[in-house]
Amino acid sequence: MFDLMDCLKRLCALPTPSGQEEAAMPLIEEYLAPLGAQIKTDRFGNLLAVFGRGKTFLDAHIDKLSLVVTGVHRSGFLRAAPVGRVDLRTLAASDLILLGKDRIPAVCASVPPHLRGETDASAVPKAEELLFDVGCADDILAKIEPGDRLLYRPAFYELGDGCVSSPYLDNSAGAAVLLLTASLLSKRGALTDLTFCFSAQEEAGLRGASPAVFDLRPNKAFVVDVSFANQPGASEVHTAAMGSGAMIGFSPVLDHELSRALRQLAKEENIPHSSEIMGSSTGTNADVISCTAGGRKTALLSVPIRNMHTPVEAVRLSDIQNTAALLALAIERGL
Repeated sequence: MFDLMDCLKRLCALPTPSGQEEAAMPLIEEYLAPLGAQIKTDRFGNLLAVFGRGKTFLDAHIDKLSLVVTGVHRSGFLRAAPVGRVDLRTLAASDLILLGKDRIPAVCASVPPHLRGETDASAVPKAEELLFDVGCADDILAKIEPGDRLLYRPAFYELGDGCVSSPYLDNSAGAAVLLLTASLLSKRGALTDLTFCFSAQEEAGLRGASPAVFDLRPNKAFVVDVSFANQPGASEVHTAAMGSGAMIGFSPVLDHELSRALRQLAKEENIPHSSEIMGSSTGTNADVISCTAGGRKTALLSVPIRNMHTPVEAVRLSDIQNTAALLALAIERGL
């Protein structure tokens, strides 16, 4: 039986910064190879699980926000640049792991407010001003080189009301949707002609999904990502309530007919959902998938999360379950 909590926890623990997603391969194989998938990695680093001809493309990016070391100082401090839109407000004083020759504990250094000028006390530091502390031991510094990656230390907390928190629910939640969808379709005998793509380098600029689509030339695509959940201070126009199920995307870059069909199916089957309306691009892999290699009909399903791009992202498990339920039903019905 598919254990969503365990799956999500394991996905969040994977050390997969953009451009180094290979650590996810054993987990993808564990879940999808027994279902009959052909598992492979393409030239770009996307992890693919193909059933039959693979003509329907299901995508969720597997890479995580990170930083790349730009300088190593004998004082024990490092400098690093963000890879993706790291929230610098929450980075200071964070607990991290450096992926070098070994996994090395690190923290983002923070100057105490007592030592900062009054005018600077509430200022958000610039990326180039941040320092990362690994201690000053020579044997540790010898294991670190420019180009190594820093990630938030993997954490996973169970909150109340069926919610969990982790630095990496973007996009472990989307990857969990794909794995749960595969499990549901397998039980129904409907795992045919599908490609499950756990794509690379989304956080570095939507880079991985397009080469995968160019190689495979699928007929249509469903992209699964996360989007903004409502919370104090966030506009209700651009968010969805936690527990409201799948966020069905409507955007000029998405196929309107497919989006409407998903919404109608959710209504008919009483699957919790909301509509996410975007006036231009979506900021997800759907933007590039829809127009690569001649283009294809593309839909977007998102899981609402709070605190996006921070060390305390939060999601409700029922939203992942309902997004997978809708996606599996859409595949089974041939949308």
